[in-house]
Amino acid sequence: KFIYITVEELESVAKFIKQHGRVSITDLAESSNRLINLTPDNTEVQKRLLTEVSA
Repeated sequence: KFIYITVEELESVAKFIKQHGRVSITDLAESSNRLINLTPDNTEVQKRLLTEVSA
């Protein structure tokens, strides 16, 4: 199963890692649960994917 994360969500996770330095998988999973939306509005995701693919 795959998940789609936005650039903003990826940047949020990267920022968390940079701020905390070395993090455990548990800490990363907990922060990711807050930073990544796993139930997005599908129409918004489709628009973003189409925009990224056509760019």
